[in-house]
Amino acid sequence: MALLHYENLDVHRPDILMRMSVSGLKIFYDFLTRAKRYMESDSAVMRLAWREGTPPDDVEDGKGEKGSWIRLVEREDRPNEPEETFRSFLDENVKDVYEWKLADERRESTPHPRDRIVFKFKPESGIRVLDRHPETQQIFIERAPAKNAQLLLRPNTYSIERQRRALRALQNAPQRGTTCLCYGCSKAWTMPPGRTYRPKA
Repeated sequence: MALLHYENLDVHRPDILMRMSVSGLKIFYDFLTRAKRYMESDSAVMRLAWREGTPPDDVEDGKGEKGSWIRLVEREDRPNEPEETFRSFLDENVKDVYEWKLADERRESTPHPRDRIVFKFKPESGIRVLDRHPETQQIFIERAPAKNAQLLLRPNTYSIERQRRALRALQNAPQRGTTCLCYGCSKAWTMPPGRTYRPKA
């Protein structure tokens, strides 16, 4: 099906151009895929444990929202968690945190041990953040996590995913300008006068 789009470019050998385009764009696609996998691995994802919290004295209870105050704490396997992690969880722009249990992990074959855990951010694991209290390192969430679960901040991979989709679209349905820009199309690719491309049967 993709070959039909390359034939519409009016080039001498659309089959060769398709192979070149798919192969060349794959380098960038694979790079973005590795970057996305790293951002979703244990080496990059911010993760904290939690304890039951108490409503702060200076927070009004008149909102009428049901939920639970929890206190963010360091994980047992990482006792010296950077302060930046807590600040990120308590940031006012954070709308959701994700519940994670050890059984939810997916291990990858990568050299670095921490890169082998790739987190799955399932919609059902998301917990909405309703309020926060940085002074006591507490957040008010719509429901309490499971007893032994930890909390994750989902990395922003939106732009990377859009770039991956754009590259895939270029591979399957190229445009003359972008294809020539990437691969230096020259007169050699131009269809000779009076000739038409006939694909092999």
